[in-house]
Amino acid sequence: MSKITFILRPENKKGECPISIKHTHEGSPFVKATGISVISKYINLTTGKVSNKLPMAPEWNACIAQIYADIETAARNILGRGGEPDTQSMAIEYADIINHRLEAGEQKNQQPLQVAQATTHLGRLQQELELLEQAVVGKKLEIKNAEINLGIYEGALFSGFITRYIEEKKQLVDSKTLKLYVNLRNLVNEFRPSLRIDEITLAVIDSFRDWLIARGLRNLTIRSVFIKFRAVIHHYADALELNTKELTKFVNVKKLKNKNLIYLTKYELADLLSLQLENPRYQRVRDILAIMCLTGLRWSDVFFTKANVRNGMVSLTTNKTNTTVSIPLSTQAIEVLERNQYSLKRVAVSEFNTQIKKVCAMIPSLNVLEEIIHYTGTNRFREVRPKAELISAHAGRKTFINLCLQNGVNPATIKGWVGHSDLKMIMEHYAHLSSNQAEEIAKVFV
Repeated sequence: MSKITFILRPENKKGECPISIKHTHEGSPFVKATGISVISKYINLTTGKVSNKLPMAPEWNACIAQIYADIETAARNILGRGGEPDTQSMAIEYADIINHRLEAGEQKNQQPLQVAQATTHLGRLQQELELLEQAVVGKKLEIKNAEINLGIYEGALFSGFITRYIEEKKQLVDSKTLKLYVNLRNLVNEFRPSLRIDEITLAVIDSFRDWLIARGLRNLTIRSVFIKFRAVIHHYADALELNTKELTKFVNVKKLKNKNLIYLTKYELADLLSLQLENPRYQRVRDILAIMCLTGLRWSDVFFTKANVRNGMVSLTTNKTNTTVSIPLSTQAIEVLERNQYSLKRVAVSEFNTQIKKVCAMIPSLNVLEEIIHYTGTNRFREVRPKAELISAHAGRKTFINLCLQNGVNPATIKGWVGHSDLKMIMEHYAHLSSNQAEEIAKVFV
């Protein structure tokens, strides 16, 4: 079903709104500027007619009517050939109509209809310029199609703008965040390789969301994808004059998350620390997890050096949030650090996650079954697996926070240790920082 409407662009410095005509077919828009700007009260958006109170009303109304008729003709021609009047085909067909009119005008030494109806020299020049610009758009589309066929087209492709965004931000954000944008680009290329940034509408985004759900991605992943998606759109919106108002109506998947956090209990942590290991690789990954459990440090911060340790505290600036934290070290943490000369050896996180599962599988208490629930769209999925198989780098920080809470440590103290910006990340209630941090840490690990 095709629909043609009249729309107003945002006001310019003169307080006037440019008038455009929009053809929509099954969510695919084709928008054509008329080259006319008026104060919003002087245009009837139902009829597309400019008020007769304006001196140029007859000429402008004739111009608008001609463009409207050309859009109708373009859509009718495409449908007559059995095609779909989507954005790309409409742009090509419309440009052909304008080109034919220009050629006919040259042969008969007369101006196109809307130019002939303009009564002023300036009006004729503006209309001629509009026709030429439309012809250029059509030619650019032809070039684009040829480049796509040759596999060399980048132009306005959304994936190309994601690549540009990554390049612009690579000195400002961490590598983990950049990988999320790379993942977004890969998903977009898989979803619709030829998607242009100026073709992104609410219907396109809805379709992308539904495709991600059908692909089986979990809700938390889908929500993260769209955070990055919107970031790229809004970054280039002003420069490209994108109309993002419609996109605010987008409804993302619900934030449905498994409430069962995977972390070690105090007794499971004790079993991990006392586990006898002969394999040096297993010893290394066990000690890395142990320090994360005993300090609450993220993976990106756990490989600190002895220079960060002073007076029984480890102090550093976190990589993720650039927050300075000071965490008291328990006797267990000091013991692990001393046998590693206060310098844990780095391993790839993928190797760590593989090896730590093998280590945890050696602990009988970690072979109990654990239920995991996740959501894809509104569909709820349940998994039951041995707890050892669910342990990863994320479990260390969760273990620290949960054991601290269970053992009565002041929540605001935990906030300071782990570097959260507010207490909502830890719990709903507020508290004051404790002055005796050594006493607090002793509640948990001593």
